[in-house]
Formats: sequence, C-alpha cells, structure tokens
Amino acid sequence: MTANLLVDMVHGSGLHRLFAPFYGGHTSVLLLHRVLPGPQRGLPSDNLKVTPEFLDAFVSGRQKEGWRFISLDHLVQDFDDCVAHGRNMVLTLDDGYRDNFDHAWPIFSSHGVPFTVYVANSFPAGTADFWWYTLEEMLLVHRRIELEYREQRTTLDLVDPRSAFIAFKAVYQPLPAQDQAELMAGLRERYPLPVAQERLAMTWDEVRALAADELCSIGCHTLSHRSLAPLPRDEAFRELVDSRVELERETGCPVRHLAYPYGKAVDAGRREEELARDAGFQSAVTTRIGNLHAGHREHPLMLPRIPLYEGGKNGKLSEIFLSGMYSAVTNGFRKVVTY
Repeated sequence: MTANLLVDMVHGSGLHRLFAPFYGGHTSVLLLHRVLPGPQRGLPSDNLKVTPEFLDAFVSGRQKEGWRFISLDHLVQDFDDCVAHGRNMVLTLDDGYRDNFDHAWPIFSSHGVPFTVYVANSFPAGTADFWWYTLEEMLLVHRRIELEYREQRTTLDLVDPRSAFIAFKAVYQPLPAQDQAELMAGLRERYPLPVAQERLAMTWDEVRALAADELCSIGCHTLSHRSLAPLPRDEAFRELVDSRVELERETGCPVRHLAYPYGKAVDAGRREEELARDAGFQSAVTTRIGNLHAGHREHPLMLPRIPLYEGGKNGKLSEIFLSGMYSAVTNGFRKVVTY
C-alpha cells in the first residue's frame, strides 16, 4: 500500500478523529516556514510554504471553532493554565524569510494572534546558505547534476527531486562550513544559474520592525542554521549564545525561545537540550511531530510541533498530525517522547 493511499484511507474514514480526545493534547505548536502567494511547483521546497489565503482561513477558522492562540511566553510561564484550558495553538515560523514580514505578519495582526519568528542570524546578515533553493534552481535549469565530492559520487535528477534533495543533504550537511562552501562553489561553476536569486531573507530593519510588535517574539535559530549535533560542543554552544546576544542587541528585546535547526532526533538530542539550558533559553522546539501534554511540563527544551501544510496529501497529513494519531502510532502510544 502506498503512503498516499494510506493517508487517503485514514483521512477519508475519519479514523484520526478518534485519537483527538486522547492524543490531541492541550496545545499544538504549529510549524511554518514561508507564507507565499503562487502555485506549487512539485519541488521539495513546496512543503515549506503555505499561501496567505490558506493561512488567513486557517487562523479564522480555528478561532471560530474556539481555539485560543497563545504566545510561547504564556505557554512557558503558565503551563498549568494551558493544560486546564485546552484547545491552545502557538504559531511559529522558522528561519527568517522575507515573506514572513510581507505576508504572514499582516494576517496575524488582522486576527490579533501572537506568533514567534525563529531567526537564523545568517539570514538578515546576508550570509545564509540557501543550498536547498540553489539545488532546486540548478535542477530546474540543468535537469541533471553529477555530484562529485572527494570519494562521493551520485546523480541528482529533476525526475525525482525529493530523492535528489535527500541525497545532496546526506553529503552536504555533515561537512564543515568551509567544505560546504567549496562544494557549492564547484557546483555553481559547473552548473551556472542564468539570473540572480531573489532576496529570500528579512533584513535587520525588518526583523527590528517585527520585534517592535507586541504580538511578535523573535526567537533564536542559531547563527548559521547548521545542525548542532555534528558540531563540537563548544562550537554548538557558540551557535546558540552568539546568536542570542546578537539578536538581543539588534532588536533590543529579550530572546527566550529557541528552535533547533532541522530539529530531528539526529540534529538535537540530550546534549543539545543541555546546551539550550546552559544558554538560558526558556523553551526550545524540535521538528518531531506531536501535540503537548501535561508531561511536557518537565521538558520545555524538547517540545514537538505540528507542521502546517496546505492541500493534497500533505494537507490531509496536517489534520492527522493535529489529531495526535500519527505521533501515537509512531511513538508506541506514548504521549511524551523527547529523544
């Protein structure tokens, strides 16, 4: 049975709704990246975006259903209230894309809902490595890329962009920053792009404007958006501390909340939780899928989230995720899973 068919069967049957009273939890921390007009292109980065129309309808619809949108500060500082109240949602956006400023902020303002933008400092600094978008643009132009780096060789093909993305990430992500730059420079030389890429990230002025809105909290997403787990302990700690110091200096606001880059179990585990605690963060979120339960009170630095997708199979998946069915089945029906 294919994954698409399984998702269609579960969603169509309504089976996932039976899990909600037991695994829906009291709060869902929603994960977004980009809020951007325009159609899907059939590329992996499609999963990073929702349209403004979808987001506006989602927020207004949940408000009409009686959901309460709360800030991360409220979640951390009055966890017992969240447990007692139930039906809470927290809106978070990762990275610091320009469209958060242009499209997401007006929607949240119009509904009066709080939100957190986790900013990787390299985004407003203009030094971010958007390798995932660069790879997609290269594939769209050249259709086929022969990736050769030292002893590793693989073919990346537009016919299967998801497999190309996974294969490239497996080679690229573990490399030190200097080696990553060397690999990408070689690819750019062999597979040139005809036009400059659009400005994807917010500027520091735009980050400061967001931070000045009482609805918005600016969170830390590290200096360079590199996975923390492969880094030496002191370097990983600097990624957290130096990012927080600069964000606070630039915005004039305290930075209390962290999102681990990539956020899967291989990217953030017990060591990274300790580093987040030592760096003074009050909360930290992962990309592990799940809702919050009373037991998460003891694990504020290892919180799961629910990715918010739009339409098709992924849109159905979001509803299944929100019900708690997916996390229940994949985690042996445990409500709190940290590592």
